[in-house]
This record gives sequence, structure tokens and C-alpha cells, in this order.
Amino acid sequence: VNPVSHGHIAYRTDDMDALLAHLDARGVAYSDWGAQAVQGWRQVFFYDPDGNVIEVHQVAPGAET
Repeated sequence: VNPVSHGHIAYRTDDMDALLAHLDARGVAYSDWGAQAVQGWRQVFFYDPDGNVIEVHQVAPGAET
């Protein structure tokens, strides 16, 4: 998933592990970028049914938002 190719929708979560379990249970493929792009943020990207890129991120305690 390339989040910069056409822009994307972003959401924040307080429980990334629960989100990933939800996606896994439904067979949704995603790219886990970890903290590669934004220090202190864990980011995952996936496509919605219409092909839009969705980002979900969790901010580590103490990290800047």
C-alpha cells in the first residue's frame, strides 16, 4: 500500500493491536509501517472496498502529535 500515491484518509486509535486483530480476522491485507515515517507513531495502511487508502495510527505516550 502506497499512502502517498493519491493521498489517503487517516484515523487515530488507542489500541493498534485490537485493530490489527480485527483486520486479520476479516482477511484484510495491510502494510505495517511501524514508526518508519513518523517517529513515535505506529502506522498501518490498507485499502477500503472502494480502493481508497486508509491509514490508522497510534501515537506512543509522550510522542508529539
